Amino acid sequence: MASAVSLSNQISRANGRVNEDFVKCAVCQPTGCFFVLQCVRIINGKRSDKTKMTKNILEKHRTVFLSLLMAAAVMMVIILMQGSVAYASNDIETPENFKAEKVGLFNKAKLTWDESEDASGYQIYRASGKHGKYRRIKKIGQHKESFTNSNLRKKAVYYYKIRAVGKNKKDVSEFSKAKKVVVKYKISNMSDVTAAQLARYYKKSGHRFPKYYKKTDTPTLKAFCQTYIDEAKAEGIDAKVAFVQAMLETGWLKFGGDVSIKQNNFAGLGAVGGGARGNKFKTVKIGIRAHIQHLKAYANKKPLNNKCVDKRFTAVQRGCTPYVEWLGIGDNPRGYGWCAGSGYGYNIVKMISRIR
Repeated sequence: MASAVSLSNQISRANGRVNEDFVKCAVCQPTGCFFVLQCVRIINGKRSDKTKMTKNILEKHRTVFLSLLMAAAVMMVIILMQGSVAYASNDIETPENFKAEKVGLFNKAKLTWDESEDASGYQIYRASGKHGKYRRIKKIGQHKESFTNSNLRKKAVYYYKIRAVGKNKKDVSEFSKAKKVVVKYKISNMSDVTAAQLARYYKKSGHRFPKYYKKTDTPTLKAFCQTYIDEAKAEGIDAKVAFVQAMLETGWLKFGGDVSIKQNNFAGLGAVGGGARGNKFKTVKIGIRAHIQHLKAYANKKPLNNKCVDKRFTAVQRGCTPYVEWLGIGDNPRGYGWCAGSGYGYNIVKMISRIR
């Protein structure tokens, strides 16, 4: 500000009367800023003899002058917009129980909340970082308690906030706490897939359900699919992830590698290469349970709900792979995974997308 005062004093001495060449800005006058009208005329040379010294001073202090001009313009905009600024009001409740979670394979986030009393609507804000710049993405009408944000980018992270708007549109509530959504496929997830959908998915692959299973505890394809759903539900694992992985690991139940169909081993557990046959389980159900438990070991650190039948459960770094995409070691930033290399998890996600 010392530079600004020095500039004004020099111009005052040059012209004798500063008001002849400047119009004080009513908004910025307390800060010593001066408005632009006569200054522009001086710099453009429209007042030659009388203001020659003033022009030299302005050109010498051009940076300071332009800074003052910018500040004056910003202040004017703020004053003019004051009538349309919304203010947080204690009379309007912040929406409670605000939640944000990913839905679908990749690109949707569903937001839910409890309706606020006296609210005429809601405003949804989103940012790419918890403490980043939030931008309003949606206005929601009265009596609404959910919103789905579509077309999200793969692998992206989003943060959401919500606030209620009063009947007077200028009155708004305080913002809710930010909620995080990661656009990846979580292994720990309660899927709503049905046995009929999984069975239809299997049939569309062009494979036939092996006759071997007719004399087992899952004699039909639908019974086999339902067992995967029940066991996955018991441990909070997405049934689609487990079922599709089993199809990938067994070649659609044809086996043919180190593991045989009679082992009831649907995830290659213990088959670590070099001809190792892997683990064997007494029934199909126990084999499926072991698969689900092994997935849970990777997905989270929660305790098992059923008795542990996975002989390699404790060999896993618990919770190292919360997302399907991270099942390939090459895709996991933590350096762990179900399978060496890259693309394994992404292949599973691609297969899941075909389940209808």
